[in-house]
Amino acid sequence: MSGTRTYRDAKVNYVVRGSTDGIQALSVVSAADGPREFRYDFPGEYLTVEQDLVVVRSGSATAEPLAVIDLAWARDASGKSVDTWYSIVDNTTLVQRINPLPSTTYPVVADPRVTSQWYGFSVDFTRQETSELILGFTGCAIIAGLSPIPVGKVIMVACGV
Repeated sequence: MSGTRTYRDAKVNYVVRGSTDGIQALSVVSAADGPREFRYDFPGEYLTVEQDLVVVRSGSATAEPLAVIDLAWARDASGKSVDTWYSIVDNTTLVQRINPLPSTTYPVVADPRVTSQWYGFSVDFTRQETSELILGFTGCAIIAGLSPIPVGKVIMVACGV
């Protein structure tokens, strides 16, 4: 699915766009008196929270996962984070809420992103996370290389875990 659709309302606009790995639904609140809650229905699906992520399953809690909804986020016009969180209603509706401060600059954008890979789920790391992983693995490899053979192998196994 690809393309972008925009739906306009008096105090909030919705932008939905498809991508090769899912969809993104942006709720853009234009003023302080705008809505604080956004509902997204998943008819026929079953939503659960697993390890801080919302998992979309086909029809029941035991079905195979179809997609994952990224962690809730929202930002104001100046790029500052706005307090936001998800809740699930009747296991079929995702609700994203925002809690802007009096100092929040409008518009505020809140964005649930639904990701689905044809090969299963993916784990994406930021540049900083990737650098930290490389440093950790490099340190492990150096310590293992400097250790006597049996101890070095145990360290390598521990590093792999």
